[in-house]
Amino acid sequence: MRLFEGLEALAIGIQGKRGLWRVLAVASETLPELRGIDYAQLVQRSESQHQRVEEMRLHAAKEAFEEPDE
Repeated sequence: MRLFEGLEALAIGIQGKRGLWRVLAVASETLPELRGIDYAQLVQRSESQHQRVEEMRLHAAKEAFEEPDE
């Protein structure tokens, strides 16, 4: 269960990071100090990270909620 909970928190954090990159990309249109960063690449990387963590999270959930053998 602890592994599942940890992966759940990690997945939420990655989604938050992806949202931040998207917001900064929009803000960079009007704030020159935010320009020069490839936000699209950062968004794509966070989506890839989330996909990998999601696979582990689902596997951990299956194990965490599995009925023990009798």
